[in-house]
Amino acid sequence: MNPEIYLEKLGKAERKYPWTFIAAMVVLTFVLLSGFSLISTETAFSDALPDDIEVLDAMIIFGNEFGVSTQNIMLVYQIDMEDEYGIDDIRDARVMKSLENVLNKADTLEDVVSTSSVLDVIKEDGFVPSNTERIKKLIDDSPFSSRFVNSDYRILVSSIIIEGNIEQQDMFDLVADIQQIVSEEETPPGVVIKLAGDPVEQVEINNAIGTSVGFTTLLGFLGVFVILYLFFRRPSRVILAVFPVIFATLWTFGTMGLLGIPMSSMLSGIFSMIIGIGIDFGIHILHRYDEEVKLKVKDPIVETVKHIGKGLFLTTITTTIGFLALLSATLKTMGDLGIVLSFGIIYSFIVSVVLIPSLLVISERRKSERRKK
Repeated sequence: MNPEIYLEKLGKAERKYPWTFIAAMVVLTFVLLSGFSLISTETAFSDALPDDIEVLDAMIIFGNEFGVSTQNIMLVYQIDMEDEYGIDDIRDARVMKSLENVLNKADTLEDVVSTSSVLDVIKEDGFVPSNTERIKKLIDDSPFSSRFVNSDYRILVSSIIIEGNIEQQDMFDLVADIQQIVSEEETPPGVVIKLAGDPVEQVEINNAIGTSVGFTTLLGFLGVFVILYLFFRRPSRVILAVFPVIFATLWTFGTMGLLGIPMSSMLSGIFSMIIGIGIDFGIHILHRYDEEVKLKVKDPIVETVKHIGKGLFLTTITTTIGFLALLSATLKTMGDLGIVLSFGIIYSFIVSVVLIPSLLVISERRKSERRKK
């Protein structure tokens, strides 16, 4: 199969119907953008592992049989050592009262199964003592208190046990609700309340992924713009050159949503990679077109698509095959990386040989009309 034959036909069609191809690009963009709302974020490291790992099977069985997850939210009360006027013993009655308030509110949340804390050790007839000395004695006498209070009485840890089959978004909402409860609680002097555990870490990872994707993508575009402007010295040429990576980035993001590929920490820099690889396509098209114009060939658009398109086509095929080899990796995120990169390169090629030549045809026609006028 000789791709030049088809590329030549494509170039002639773009010469004749440029607006049709542009309209097709716009329609395809709107279709793929519908996947934006379907993008999810994968923050749990266990989600990146194959489904047949024994430890994952054990975790699933535990969650299904006992109705709880091993990923609990930890509530930590810690004494601020720098506060000389604050509490110096975490067993203080004010700390216990604050802990009781927080856990009682957390226990009413939909996805919370139960709570486990030092309150279970010190309660008498279902009530928490209001006397600090009594609390200290109960904690010192109980062999279970070491599960909740450290040896120097400066840290107090409690567990908020959540549903084992909770959805990721529900878990994020639950963490936000507990954070809200903690922020509204009047903390005892010299005491800091913190949240810990896998669910809290996943929320932080999710926020970090969103920030990283936005920052790295923007930084990549800015760097590309600067280099292209130094090379072309014409804003119109710079815009045309970056069209492939702009559309490829948008289309790839939408495709991830439509295919159900989640955004993970491994994929957070994916769009910067697409920008770095795909920008070559637009540069090659424009550079070859300018050369054909200087040589005063009969139809520079057709010649550009026909000749440089062949090289870009072969580059796209070989690069895609290389990326798809990642599908053989054990980690699922590696396979996702290969799929996403493959779509990014294919989309860059399509925009380069379809949209840029069509826009160049329209630009030529407008220049010709201005000359006639």
